[in-house]
Amino acid sequence: MAVSVTNIGVWMLFILGSGNLIIADNVEHRLGWLEELAAKVETTVDTNIDQLGKIDQRLHRLQHGATQEKVKLRRATDPVIGFDTQLHLRAAGSHLHNQQALIFNHVRTNQGGAYNAANDSLESLASTVDAIAVANGEELKTTEDNMDEKMKQYHKEIMSINRRASHHNQIGFYVRLTNSSSGADHVTKVQPVKFDFVITNQGGGYNEAHGKFTCPVNGLYQFATTIPSAARAIIDCGLVKNDHLLARLHGNTKGYDQASQVLVIECAAGDKVWVRHLHGTHDSGRISTHYEWATFSGHLIAAL
Repeated sequence: MAVSVTNIGVWMLFILGSGNLIIADNVEHRLGWLEELAAKVETTVDTNIDQLGKIDQRLHRLQHGATQEKVKLRRATDPVIGFDTQLHLRAAGSHLHNQQALIFNHVRTNQGGAYNAANDSLESLASTVDAIAVANGEELKTTEDNMDEKMKQYHKEIMSINRRASHHNQIGFYVRLTNSSSGADHVTKVQPVKFDFVITNQGGGYNEAHGKFTCPVNGLYQFATTIPSAARAIIDCGLVKNDHLLARLHGNTKGYDQASQVLVIECAAGDKVWVRHLHGTHDSGRISTHYEWATFSGHLIAAL
């Protein structure tokens, strides 16, 4: 039993000693981690201080650069005039006469050439300033005159452009078919209807010899036509652009049946628009010319 108690005591001492060793090891490990963390924090602080120092230096350089730019700008815009002189009595003489002007004979700075040692410096400076003012005034007057002349030229160019644009927008025609005394006109099969009586031809786009309208400019155009059949006749026509049929007109009832079309189309400069006889079924090829019924018109809505 005594041996058991002794063993128990030894084991307790061993356990307690081991526990102390473990605690000591944990404490040492934590101290090492804290020291490592402190070193990292110190390094980060040093890095931040260095970066702040660089930023501060850059800010000072920018401020200095801005100051230098202001100085350059002031020098460029303001006339630099100034002088710094000294009076050397030995060179000028030790005695001054009554009412004699005091001449500073040693010139150290004479920016702008205003000071003249042979004359009164203030009068010389004033005359120089007056000369600069006069020169600047003359230059300003010349600049204003040039600007006025340029404005007049720009105004003339704008007026010319407006006139040309207005001329381009003044495009239109209105024509009728009246070339038959018998009251009916025979049109050729599958050929343009030649409206011979020109009432309006602003821009000169319509050609009565061919019966076609040529678009002078790119734009949006409106065209309209009315084709009446003659007495006891049927007529079949179409509105054509560059040989492409856009719309058909058919006077179907025998005796003065009118067919009309109104179109709004986009055309390019040089496109041709006309009315063509289509020669359909039972077509007589006769268009009535009574009472100005047969008409063809068009105009530019807007240039594109």
